[in-house]
Amino acid sequence: MDLPDMSDHNRAVRLYWIALVATMLVVGVWIAYASPTFTAVQWAQYLLPSILIMASLYGVRKVLLERLSAKAREAEAMSRLHLATAEALATAIDA
Repeated sequence: MDLPDMSDHNRAVRLYWIALVATMLVVGVWIAYASPTFTAVQWAQYLLPSILIMASLYGVRKVLLERLSAKAREAEAMSRLHLATAEALATAIDA
């Protein structure tokens, strides 16, 4: 899948990365604080939320890219329509 041009979507991308980094920082600080005393059960309790967080962030990224692709296709279609309209107008003026 080709990544769409996201130059017009800086806000959404910035929010995604802020959420990703903030989540990683919170989990990282928690691990650094508590990991020396982890038991096997606590490691399992850490891994389950971590996997859920990564899966949800992947899902958010996928939805974001699908929406961006849809918007890019819509903008391209509108551009083609406007170009065709301008060409038809130019042809009508020349005739």
